[in-house]
Amino acid sequence: MLVNKIGRACGRPEIPVEVIAMAVDPVCKMEVDPETAPAKTVYKGQTYYFCAPGCKVAFEKDPEKYLREAEKAEGHQAHRAH
Repeated sequence: MLVNKIGRACGRPEIPVEVIAMAVDPVCKMEVDPETAPAKTVYKGQTYYFCAPGCKVAFEKDPEKYLREAEKAEGHQAHRAH
């Protein structure tokens, strides 16, 4: 089936597609569906989702450690894009 640039199947009506926004577990970096995440916590007004309760426990012991690691990784990704 051919799909044009606006996402419609050529010659057919547009078919709605559900897009699921995935979260990233800040401890193990695994993608997690916020709707079904086994664990979550709120830190400084931000909700974080986890793949397992163990990742949540690790995060809650030292959230700044994991947030610093995430910032470093994002900065490195941005640097690679140049």
